[in-house]
Amino acid sequence: IPWPLAVGKSWDSRYVRERPIDRATSEEIRTCVVERQEQITVPAGTFATLEIVCTDARSGRVRLEVWYSPEVKQWVKERGMFNYGVRERELLRYQLD
Repeated sequence: IPWPLAVGKSWDSRYVRERPIDRATSEEIRTCVVERQEQITVPAGTFATLEIVCTDARSGRVRLEVWYSPEVKQWVKERGMFNYGVRERELLRYQLD
């Protein structure tokens, strides 16, 4: 990920996905873009975030949306799109030392 993040910044990510049960691998290519700044509320609180959207470079389908909080220094919300459905995760709590 190219730091520092800013609206409009984009990058490509390539990796090999292994599916041992199917005895198969595939090369995945994602194009990610910082779409906008957005304030969101999750169980851990309300945060100023940067929304990052990652699409499959081949199909153009959205595969991942992440809301990154500079204050927390990690994502506070994530939505992943899979063949079997959508997985959503949110930060429940955190503590800064």
